Amino acid sequence: MPATANTAARPAHQNLTSSVATSFDHWKHLVAESFVPLAAQTADVDGFRGRMRSRVLDRMSIVEVTATSHEVHRTPALIARAHERYFKLNLQLEGTGLLVQDNREAVLRPGDLAIYDTSRPYTLTFEEQARRWW
Repeated sequence: MPATANTAARPAHQNLTSSVATSFDHWKHLVAESFVPLAAQTADVDGFRGRMRSRVLDRMSIVEVTATSHEVHRTPALIARAHERYFKLNLQLEGTGLLVQDNREAVLRPGDLAIYDTSRPYTLTFEEQARRWW
């Protein structure tokens, strides 16, 4: 009997999606839609490059973020509009990042993990090309 391949499709919620920012304004939209609402900034709007690859598994999202220098802010105003509380885990894969929350700072280097609460203000800063999982 010949071997047959399993052709059952994966459920749609497990599909890998990929988004490449066509501009920094597009990136701000991607970031706000992919995670909790965040305000993003960069000093190099014209030279900015960013990409996200994500997979949603039940109530958990795994997102690989690759981007040039930028920062994101979770502000009290953005938190006030939130309907749910989430904890995020950041695994730094390349480059260096800085997480600031509750007057504490964590420098994130490749291999470092950070967990933070989206119901409290925070800032993530990446001064160079960086890649991470959120």
